[in-house]
Amino acid sequence: MTVNFFEQLSSNLNQLLKNSNEYNVIIEVGQVPDIQAFKQPNISIEVFNIIIKYIYCGSISLENINASVIFELLIASNEFRLEELIKHVQSFLLENKTSWLRLNFSRVYQASFKDNNLKDLQQFCANIIA
Repeated sequence: MTVNFFEQLSSNLNQLLKNSNEYNVIIEVGQVPDIQAFKQPNISIEVFNIIIKYIYCGSISLENINASVIFELLIASNEFRLEELIKHVQSFLLENKTSWLRLNFSRVYQASFKDNNLKDLQQFCANIIA
């Protein structure tokens, strides 16, 4: 029998995220000199905080976020291979931020064709070109 603990775990992690003064996580594997470090300098603090909230709570709200930040979130989600988040953010952009996507077409086009995870954006770009 499989027991799903996600709802309670998500609630607990959400409370920890909201109420804790220190919720940074450092993971060290191995011993010196074989310690690995995680660095992602191309992701802004704002975007990383959204991703952390998604990981901790399983939810995000994009309604009051600037389109350029949402696009950056899509790119970061793709780098981390967060498939569910990729689909949601991509759909949100296509349903709510098409004017921004058109104004930033070159940037959107280049990012969408770097790999095949952003097929809906690729189709959006192809439709504009056609």
